[in-house]
Amino acid sequence: MKFDVITIFPKLIENYLKEGLLGKAIQNKKIEVQTTNPRDFTTDRHQTVDDKPYGGDDGMVFTYGPLKSAVAKAKLQNRGRVIYLSPQGKPLTQTLVQELSKEGQLILVSARYAGIDQRWINEFVDLEISVGDYVLMGGELPALTLIEAVARQIDDVLSDPESKTRDSFTDGLLEAPQFTRPERLADHEGPSLVPRVLVEGHHQKIKEWRNLMAYLVTLQKRPDLFARKLSAGAEETREQVLNFYRKLSNDEKASCGLGDLEHLLEDQRKGRLSVALFHYPMQDREKKIVATNITHFDIHDIARASRVNGVKKYFVVHPLDDQLAYVERILDHWRVGAGSKFNPFRRLSLENVISAANLEQVLRHFPERPLIVATHARPVGGSRHFSCRELHEIVAHQDRDVLLLFGTGFGFPDEFMVSECDGTLESLRGAPPDDFRHYSVRSAVSIYLDRIVGQII
Repeated sequence: MKFDVITIFPKLIENYLKEGLLGKAIQNKKIEVQTTNPRDFTTDRHQTVDDKPYGGDDGMVFTYGPLKSAVAKAKLQNRGRVIYLSPQGKPLTQTLVQELSKEGQLILVSARYAGIDQRWINEFVDLEISVGDYVLMGGELPALTLIEAVARQIDDVLSDPESKTRDSFTDGLLEAPQFTRPERLADHEGPSLVPRVLVEGHHQKIKEWRNLMAYLVTLQKRPDLFARKLSAGAEETREQVLNFYRKLSNDEKASCGLGDLEHLLEDQRKGRLSVALFHYPMQDREKKIVATNITHFDIHDIARASRVNGVKKYFVVHPLDDQLAYVERILDHWRVGAGSKFNPFRRLSLENVISAANLEQVLRHFPERPLIVATHARPVGGSRHFSCRELHEIVAHQDRDVLLLFGTGFGFPDEFMVSECDGTLESLRGAPPDDFRHYSVRSAVSIYLDRIVGQII
């Protein structure tokens, strides 16, 4: 695997790569890393690679010329894609890492200052990648992060080739807890024993233990990942995990850092009612099809109403990547970031929120096609009509999933409700004499959920 890193600080890259497994991988010629400095292609005595931005914004911007020449040099020996490490890029995930590891060659661009002239990005960049929703002083650390993550996937880089198959996120789960000597911690106030199965050395039992424990760790730390993993009708796996958890002793649960998860596993079994908030296809006031913006109020308030009413999943649906990235930033802050400690109740309310690009992606989270019912402010011709009472009976007594769709803007177009949905729900009536029905979508969700499931819970 060959990497070329374009950076004005090549020693930051080179010094890091002298140590650890990456250093050995380079020595053993499993990976190759070259650096190219844009300053080498400047013509002034100060080797200037940046200039003031048009429009008078803060900071400086990388200029077009030196970067163009740096990429041209790198491409003489590297035909790989040009990747710009940028906070605006596609999130770096284990799936993306595995894809990149198959490419053989990559050119990584590590910017500084306030970024790069957009015209250079338009011409040369094949992919922008972000290592997180935060801003660093430069792209060197993200480049090293990508190199190390990809290098782990290369044959013979790791001493144990099987270890990469057990990494967190590799199969959609977090890794099981790890322990080492001593077996018992002396003078330790917390749980001090290593789980017995790991000490006894029965490899098949250890493998099974780690697999099932990975589900429990994921459920506790990343319930969103757990829900996605079990979204394809894995009822048998869910039962195995639940039975495994019940057989663990209190000491084992404590040693592995597990809390009370039985109620969460039981909740995973019910799966009656889910809601989805759509932002496309929506109508504007002239009945043109548009996409509306996601608001953080809709994310938070509908998530809270869903949690209160026992809703299984709450989907936020939008076709644009930047809008979905906005949702994920909010979810990450409150579920695993600083917000999860600041307000644990907010974390709980957001546990079952899932972002999706369209209805097709939403339906992948169900073992079978759910009963899909759309909400609307006015009657829809050609569509089956459901009352809140009818949906109440279905949710309370029938063994099937129900997906309730809510729209934004001026609502769903009629053709979407007729062609994609199994029916529409009765409208919320306004007070006489004018029958004013313009609820906010957050209010409508709360009212409908109370009418449908309020008596059940």
